[in-house]
Amino acid sequence: MKVPLISNKWLLIFVRNPLHLNDPGNQLKYLVYPFDDSSKNLPRNQLVFLNISGKELEGSLEAKRVKVNMGESEAIKVQKSMPISLWTRDFRGRTPTPSAD
Repeated sequence: MKVPLISNKWLLIFVRNPLHLNDPGNQLKYLVYPFDDSSKNLPRNQLVFLNISGKELEGSLEAKRVKVNMGESEAIKVQKSMPISLWTRDFRGRTPTPSAD
């Protein structure tokens, strides 16, 4: 893995590779995601999601609807404390209705 030189502060996220169980000779045990952890990429009072779920996530940040695609999201301005709800569509493509708290 090569880490780009655009930052000097990286967070390396290690995730088990599900393909390793069936083919350990040809598959890496872990997948590694480099994430720019610098203040330039993570501005103060903003939130960035790193979606490695394999699915598009939908949800709400307080009352605002959001979509989180695969990979790194754009920075989203947030308050110090706010409710966050994220979900995926079911296998039929339907979105579940979030609960009202």
